[in-house]
Formats: sequence, structure tokens, C-alpha cells
Amino acid sequence: MVLVFQQSDTAGDSLPDDVVAAQLATSDIADRTVESTDAFVFGAGIVNERSGQATGESFAVITPFALLLIVGVLFVAYRDLFDVALGLLGTLLVLVWMGGFMGWAGIGVTQIIIAVPFLLVGLSIDYALHVVMRYREARADDPDRSPREAMRAGLAGVTVALAATTFTTAVGFTSNLVSSIASIRQFGLVSAFGIVSAFVVFAGLLPALKLELDGLLERLGFDRRKRAFGTGTSAVNRLLGVGATAARRVPVAIVLVALVVSAGGGYAATDIDTSINQVDFLPRDSPDWMDSLPGPLRPGDYELRENVVFLNDKFVQSRDRSEVQILVEGPVTSPDTLDRLAAARESVGESSTPITLASGRPSVDGPLSVIRRVSARNETVAQVVAERDADGDGIPDRDLRAVYDAVYAAAPDEAAGVVYREGGEYRAVRLSVAIRGGSDTGTVTSEMRAVAASIEDGSDLTATATGQPVINELVQRELLTTLVETFLVTLGVIVSFLTVIFYRRYGTLSLGAVTMVPVVFALSWILGAMYLLGIPFNTETAIIASIAIGIGVDYAIHISERFVEELSDGGDPVAALETTLAGTGGALLASATTTAGGFGVLLFALVPSLQRFGLVTGSAIVFAFASSVVVLPSLLVLWWRYLGTDAAVDDSTAGTTGD
Repeated sequence: MVLVFQQSDTAGDSLPDDVVAAQLATSDIADRTVESTDAFVFGAGIVNERSGQATGESFAVITPFALLLIVGVLFVAYRDLFDVALGLLGTLLVLVWMGGFMGWAGIGVTQIIIAVPFLLVGLSIDYALHVVMRYREARADDPDRSPREAMRAGLAGVTVALAATTFTTAVGFTSNLVSSIASIRQFGLVSAFGIVSAFVVFAGLLPALKLELDGLLERLGFDRRKRAFGTGTSAVNRLLGVGATAARRVPVAIVLVALVVSAGGGYAATDIDTSINQVDFLPRDSPDWMDSLPGPLRPGDYELRENVVFLNDKFVQSRDRSEVQILVEGPVTSPDTLDRLAAARESVGESSTPITLASGRPSVDGPLSVIRRVSARNETVAQVVAERDADGDGIPDRDLRAVYDAVYAAAPDEAAGVVYREGGEYRAVRLSVAIRGGSDTGTVTSEMRAVAASIEDGSDLTATATGQPVINELVQRELLTTLVETFLVTLGVIVSFLTVIFYRRYGTLSLGAVTMVPVVFALSWILGAMYLLGIPFNTETAIIASIAIGIGVDYAIHISERFVEELSDGGDPVAALETTLAGTGGALLASATTTAGGFGVLLFALVPSLQRFGLVTGSAIVFAFASSVVVLPSLLVLWWRYLGTDAAVDDSTAGTTGD
């Protein structure tokens, strides 16, 4: 290995452009001058450059697939070119507004922010589908209605649901503002702005454009009456009717099964992995099938992962990310202090994550190492050490103050690196343990804390394991704790808001809480799925909760709002569910398919973190949809049977309990 050192006056986590350029130039020099095909150059700048390149190439490959999927589903749902164009135009406006807000707020593009456009595309399509499909239903219900009257009737039924969805979804994402991680706070802020923008565009602008366009086309002789997706006798209608059938026949069984599965998911979440492995974030080489893509779309070859694994396995690294510090505070001049440190070194050697040197011993630096190095070249220090080694094992075990004094006098810089003194008093000592690169941070933390505990045991010393690997692990655990806390706060705010809305509109105090139950179910399901798939909960997946809550509340509100609206028109619960799932459920199905598909194509990305994000987010959307159209109908039937008497619905529904 040849090491090249660079110097920069720029502070912060990001590398200056000239440093990155120099590393890339070094790689080019190595390619030209080193004959061995096994030679490579590795550095943080190269990792950043190649990772960014892999992300760009990933989106170049998957964007056409995502676009084809979304447009294809929209054509199936709308069966109308003009409505598809209107929906895409509104989506484009939302994305432009989001980009302008990011510019004004000084928020840059990060790997987490990349998820926001996917989210807003899905939410925009959802809003557009609900507006257009309710408009189509209104025209179909009364053929004598003018387009303007039909739009007014359609918006009357869906605008409140859209407004409630916007508020609750924005709250779900705004909860990220309490995070201690800046990128997650920015994600929440940008998402909330984009969600409000989607409401303004699709509840205000789209209806006006739709009326003007339909009026123009009808004057030209085109028939603009279209059937709403999911209505009629289509296979989609029969599929969506499964929830209503189950609610009619076995509602209690459906709720119990969902409850048991949710309890299992919640229990699994308590043991979900919170570790982070930097190697897992490096791009992989493209699969063979991508080699057949056209030239502009064909991705390059990436060997970063293989290179860093080789370095981690073969070389000791002294980077902050590869070291754990054990700080020992208290009476460090006690006779047995250095013996305890020697025993701790042996414990380190029995652990799995520290580096093992060619000598077979772990790479540990501390007071003993410095004392031995200084003694080897300074006779005075060697004599002081020998005189204070009562048992002859080479480790001083009495009058350690004199030993520390001698080392400080002979090599003050080295001594200050491992022994801390203040006002002539020795306060603390430090052990530095080299960790194998790519080690699981959870394992590192548990092993090094065990070593620290062995130093403390039976003494007045206090030993603390710290360092970047330990800090990373604690941050991930804090993220999970923050998730639980913010979810509870968000849940309370949303339930309170929905309670007020449903009480003002329908006189029921309990429907808001019932509406949120499937959202909680869906969140527990995705956490359980992450546990089963071995996907850790860390900074890349921490925003899943916001997406699961935001999308889940969106779907659930539309179902509950439409159900109670249909009841107020004099229908029985099962008939109201059938109408709800045929109309609103069809819009949700098209929305869920496009949103989950848009995130799902991230599975073809070259960056593993994007693949995991796409898998988990797509699964969260599928779970939210399934919970809303399968579990929520049964909950609504049970709610009507036992709690629906507090609902101020039409008198014609009084006494109806369903079958």
C-alpha cells in the first residue's frame, strides 16, 4: 500500500472539489503507470464521486421504467388521454414548486431528499384520481347535471377528505422536525410543503382546468362522460369487493387476524437491528442484464465494494470510523489500574470486531503501550518502571504517579495522548482499539462496553466506550426511540383532528380513532417485515414511519369519509361499503399501484441503500392499501354496530346494524 496525504483548510464533512479532483487524478495515474491489474486507488473523494455517479446512472435506468409504469397504470385507470395529461401536468407543477421552495430555503439534494419527488408523484396522482373519479361518479349518478354541477357535487364529497388528508399527512412528515439529524428535518419540511402544494394544485387548479377542457371538447363533439375506475362489473370491482364481503361475513375474524399480525410486528420491532455498516452503502457492480441496455443507459462497473472489503480485511486503519476509544476516569493512579488495562487488552483480543495484528494480538494503544515504547528508548523511564513492578510481569503495580511523571518528562506528547492530567493530578487514561472496517456497529458497541465493564468491575474507576462506531450505533437507537415518541405525538394530533372533523360533519366522536387503527396496523406490519428481511432501522429507513403514516392516513380517511357519507344518504353499512370500495377504492388502487411501483423500481438501482429504501417504502404503501380496503371495512361495520349510534346520520339508517 502507498499512502497519499492531502491537506485542506476547508472545514465540514464535505470534501473540497480540489481534493476530490486530486484523488480522481491519482486513480488515473495508477491506471496508467501500475502494470498490475490488481492495483486500485481508494479514498473518500473517490467514494463520493463514484457513489454519486452510480446514483445518477441508477435513475437514468429506472426513470423510464417508472414513467412507463405510472403512465400505463394511469391509462388503465382513466382510459382517457386528456385526463392523464392533466394529472401529469399537475404533478409537474407540484415538483416545480417543491424545487423552488428548496432553492429559497437553501436546502440541497441529499439521498433522503431524493425520496420526496417519488412521494409527491404518488400523492399527486392520488389527489388527481380522487377528484376526477368523484366528478365522473357525479355525472354518472345524474345524467342531467351539467359538468359544472357535477364537479361541484364531486368536490363537495372529496374536498373535505383531501383537506383532512393534507393536514394529517403534513403533520406526519412535519414530525421529523424534532429529529436531531439535519437531513431528516429537511426531508420532513420539504415533504410537508410539497403535500400542501399538491392540495392547492389538485383541489383548486385541476378542477378548473378539467371543466374548461371538457367544455371545449364537448363543444367539438367529444363525449366526456367516462366511467369511474373500479365501478361496474369489472374484475377490479370484484377484487375491491373482497373487503366488503369479509366485513359482511367475518368482520371480527378479520380484525382479530390483523391484530395478531400487528402484535407480532410490534414485538419484532423491539428487536429490530439498528446497526449501520458503511460497506452496505457502497454501489455494487451492475447486473449482467444491464449490459444489454443502449449505450446512454448502460451503467458503468463499480468495484468500490470489493476494494473496501479487501482493505478492511488486509490492513489496519486508523480512521475515526475504525477506532473505539475507552475512557477510564477516576483514581487512575491506583496500583491495579495498569493491570486492569492489561486484562482489558486480553478481553479485546477475545472479541470478534477488533483488528488482529500479524503478532496475533489486537491493535490496542494506551498507557501500557506508550510506557513500553518510551522505556525501550529511555533508560530513566525503564528504571522507574522496573522499580515499580513488584511481581516482575512488566506492568507497574505501585506508585503509578511516578511512572506517569517519568513518561511525561521523557515524551510529553505521547503521554498526553493516553494519560490526562490537570493541575498536577492525573484524571483519566485512554485506550484506543482499532476495529475492522465494515464491522457491525451493534456488535462493536456490545463488545467494547463489555470490555469497559471489566475495567470498572470491583473498582472506583469509570470506563466509557465511545468512538465513531459506538456513536453511530447510539444514534440509530435514538432514531428508533424518536420514531416511537414522534409517532405517539403524531397519532394524538391526527386522532384529535379527525375527531373534530367527523364530529362537526357527522356527529361521531369515535370514528377518528377507528380510522387510525389500520394506520397503526400497517406501520407494525412494515416494521415486522423489516425484521424478517434483516433490514436495519437507520438513517436511510427512519423516514419510513412518516411515509407509512402519511400514506396510510390518506387512504384511511378517504374510505371512512366516503363510508359515512354513503350512510348519510340512507344506505345500510354493507351497501355503503360496496359503494365506497368500488368508487373510492378504485382510485386508491390506481394510486397505490403507481406509488408503490414508482418506489419499487428503486430495486433496480445500483446503490444498495436505494434498493432497500425502494423495497421498504413500496411494501409500506402496499400494507397501507391492504389495511385500508380489507381491515378498515370490517372495523367500520363493527363500529357501526356498537358505536355508530352516536353518529348523526340520516334517520333512514336508524336501527340498521348490518349482517
